[in-house]
Amino acid sequence: MNNKERREIIEQGKTPDHIPVSRIYPWAEATERWIKEGLPEGEDVNLYLGLDTDDDTYKLPIDMGFNPLFEVEVLDIGNKYVTVIDEYGVTKKMFRTDYDRSNGNITSAGKMSSMSEWINFPVVDYSSWEKIKAERFFTDYKRRVPPNWIDELANVNLIKNDRRMLVENFPILGSFGGLRQLMGLENLIFTMYDNPGLIKKIFEDLTQIWMKILTEAFADVKIDHIIFFEDMCGTNAPIISPECFLEFFGDAYTDFIHFIKENGVKTIDLDSDGNAWKLIPSFIKIGINEFSPCQASANMDIEKLRDAFSDLCLRGGIDKTCLIGSKQEIEQEVKRKYKLAWNKGRYLPQIDHCVPPDVSWDNIRYFAEYCKKYSAKPY
Repeated sequence: MNNKERREIIEQGKTPDHIPVSRIYPWAEATERWIKEGLPEGEDVNLYLGLDTDDDTYKLPIDMGFNPLFEVEVLDIGNKYVTVIDEYGVTKKMFRTDYDRSNGNITSAGKMSSMSEWINFPVVDYSSWEKIKAERFFTDYKRRVPPNWIDELANVNLIKNDRRMLVENFPILGSFGGLRQLMGLENLIFTMYDNPGLIKKIFEDLTQIWMKILTEAFADVKIDHIIFFEDMCGTNAPIISPECFLEFFGDAYTDFIHFIKENGVKTIDLDSDGNAWKLIPSFIKIGINEFSPCQASANMDIEKLRDAFSDLCLRGGIDKTCLIGSKQEIEQEVKRKYKLAWNKGRYLPQIDHCVPPDVSWDNIRYFAEYCKKYSAKPY
């Protein structure tokens, strides 16, 4: 049994021979710390720790976002701060250390130590949306796949029995998450009130663009898994109500998800940090069947979620803050989450976000060993 088969069995609520151990995603500062404390420089931390490194999934190089991207433009650079226009046209002020790690790119957010100060966004009204759409959302399929696409498809054909084919596109492929990237949170929220038709229009346009791209992609390759990036929740509650989510995004989302399911996509995955309890029924209503990362510190208790939404596959749930504690605390957290996965199914334990830099090298090694231990047998 390979990891693709194990993943499919888990999603069906059945019991695999063992539960795959998912890779970890450390912040850049965490990796820098671990190198000082014992990780050989240049080593992939997941390979070094013997984790499975997500070898059940292969991310297809299909571009669903801006095409072309903006050229990153530095507006002001100092010893402490840098102001840039990033590859998605957002003007922001960031720490110089974060700029040095990421070169100003939002898609390198995992390398940064803190959130930027957002200044301006490329979409503010209907005309600016039409301009961005005309300049950055070409549906020409040849521009959406790499020049060596024929060779890529040959490789996909070799690995398709062992790997699930994934499409994701941080930070655009999503409704609230995508529009927040285009407009900024405040402008998005105020425009929902002042001009609701514009918000609906933008997301309808986006889903139509994505369907045009994927129509040609489906002719080339079987896609198993699509992840929508949303992050529409705070620590205590969602940023928008379930009614708001369905009003602005429900119809277009439902049509798009129906389209991708008709074309054989089995795993429809929505990613949102924070406390999403009130929104999950709406996610299920539009066709979502997997949710992550189940942030423990936001009261997303994985056992309660498993009981409340029995048909929804869950990923995440391992409290990253426990990795700062004692060896015993780490083992207890890992054991509890894997026990739930074995006993109730439809759950893949993972750390509920990127690993922060206050986790020591010794602790992440303990974590990896306990994951391998408790993933190996049911109990």
